[in-house]
Amino acid sequence: MIAILRFDALAAVSWKNGGGVTRTYAAHPEGAGLDDFDWRVSCADIARDGPFSSFAGVDRTIVALDGDGLELHFPDRVERLAPGGAPLDFPGEARVTARLTRGPVRDLNVMTRRGVWRRKARWIALRAGERAGTGGDVRLVVAEAACGVRIGDRRETLARFDAALVRGEPTAVALDQPDGARFLEIALYADAPSLR
Repeated sequence: MIAILRFDALAAVSWKNGGGVTRTYAAHPEGAGLDDFDWRVSCADIARDGPFSSFAGVDRTIVALDGDGLELHFPDRVERLAPGGAPLDFPGEARVTARLTRGPVRDLNVMTRRGVWRRKARWIALRAGERAGTGGDVRLVVAEAACGVRIGDRRETLARFDAALVRGEPTAVALDQPDGARFLEIALYADAPSLR
């Protein structure tokens, strides 16, 4: 199954700690809230410094998508994120405070219930006609900028931050335009076959 998720159609809802807004691309089980998901992929707008919400028993990955950058202050270290930079993994119960380096930041969050699902996020760059296979039981491919793609035998135009959600058999994503483009690929793996 392939679903195209339009960023502009995603509803903005308050964070768990009330300090900002987030837009959910997809969650499992369908309709799950912030306390009962097995996995969740969302995009958050951070407009001011402040603590992250705590999610006990959850593993997180965060990727900066837009803005001037972000510092995550852990008790023992500081991690700096910049748009298009490497994803950062950390436990959901970690004490983390976000500090903006200049202005607002938009980031993508992937959360998986520990021992139930696992996740992997990476940037992929494609040239015209190139294909990239997607792994995992569930895959999301988020466009860094507007582009034309082929997903399996389907042609689609993605706007900036639109995503393709793919479930089931591995499916290739191919660039369907003359210029190159980058995508954030998120692969989700069920730790038990019955969870797929």
